[in-house]
Amino acid sequence: MNEGIDKRGTAILLKEGLCLQNVKLLPSGRGIAGLFKDTRIINIYAPSGAEKRQEREAFFTHDLAHLLPTSSGDLLLVGDFNCVTSPSDCTGKPNVSKALSSTITGLALQDVYDTRLRQPPYTHYTNNGATRIDRIYLTDTIRKRKQGAETIVAPFSDHSTVVVRLTYPYQTISP
Repeated sequence: MNEGIDKRGTAILLKEGLCLQNVKLLPSGRGIAGLFKDTRIINIYAPSGAEKRQEREAFFTHDLAHLLPTSSGDLLLVGDFNCVTSPSDCTGKPNVSKALSSTITGLALQDVYDTRLRQPPYTHYTNNGATRIDRIYLTDTIRKRKQGAETIVAPFSDHSTVVVRLTYPYQTISP
């Protein structure tokens, strides 16, 4: 768990008996990363709101880099991105992040949903519309092990949960 000074936080939960190694934390609480077997797992909570666009772009450009692996390998990037990469990921006015798009492209990550086949479900609803701000990105090696992905309503949150099912040796991953 990583709780920042402003009480914002991120966490990675593992089944009892499983071990997360090489854990890195952002002091703000907005990110946590660890190594599970040969896979780097990163959970983030990006700054939210249109007024924090520059802060969010800096988060994806600079802060996230501290959590990235130092060598190549499998990577899961999950969390509340508080922005979209395409206007099709929301109704209403899109809050598109060029920095996030560049990061995803640079790391060769893929959305857990195949957005070419269908529109994935929205994960956050407000009076102004719906967005898909909660996502899971993964490397191609992990994507090939994907059995399915779904969005589940979380009664304890104003966000839905995105879940991906992977074949062995991976377990279910959720932001």
